Amino acid sequence: ALSACSARWLGRIASLHSGPGRAYHNLDHVADVLAALDSLLGGPPPVAPGDDDGRAALDLAAFFHDAVYDPRSPTNEGDSAGLFDGFAADLRAASLGPDGGGGDGDAGASDMLPTVRRIILATAAHSASAAAAASSGDALTCAFLDADMSVLGRDPAGYDEYAGQIRAEYSFVERGTYCKKRAEVLRSFLPGEGRHIYATPGGREMWEERARANLRREIDMLDRGMIPREG
Repeated sequence: ALSACSARWLGRIASLHSGPGRAYHNLDHVADVLAALDSLLGGPPPVAPGDDDGRAALDLAAFFHDAVYDPRSPTNEGDSAGLFDGFAADLRAASLGPDGGGGDGDAGASDMLPTVRRIILATAAHSASAAAAASSGDALTCAFLDADMSVLGRDPAGYDEYAGQIRAEYSFVERGTYCKKRAEVLRSFLPGEGRHIYATPGGREMWEERARANLRREIDMLDRGMIPREG
């Protein structure tokens, strides 16, 4: 029952991420987040070694955090969390089985599910969520938010590809308005003196310097009416 449940949901998640208009928020992004988590967990560990439930929570969040994505909607993260709630309910039902009895691993899995939901919702406001997570010692959320934002620290060509994909997803926005609003968003990612884009030591070491350079470069382009890799 568990295998059938997982396979059914994996197919649904893959279908959602393959929908029309997803130039960036697609399965490639999921794979990039998972790879970034591998990089983070292999460096200064934000998650305790052997914390299998923690890594499973991060992996589930990677698949679900952008499962519902409409650039016109302000509720994508909440809607994605709601979709995950449906998966969690199915998982519990499959774990209980027809006789209503669960296995030894049910408690651990149930404890993990609220963590996944919290991480998904945290992606609605990366900078504020990262600061709150760091302040409260929420290492899992810190790690996930850094992995999700690792794209900012790509090499310039890779970053420009990402920037062009975001423009493609917002192609319905008038060009001048897009340049203005996109620049405002990017400026909000650049922290003040003594602060960081990334919440983990590993994220800062791997991506901080390039992310700052990429953000400043795109902001400068947008202020001049230019969009990387447009069209």
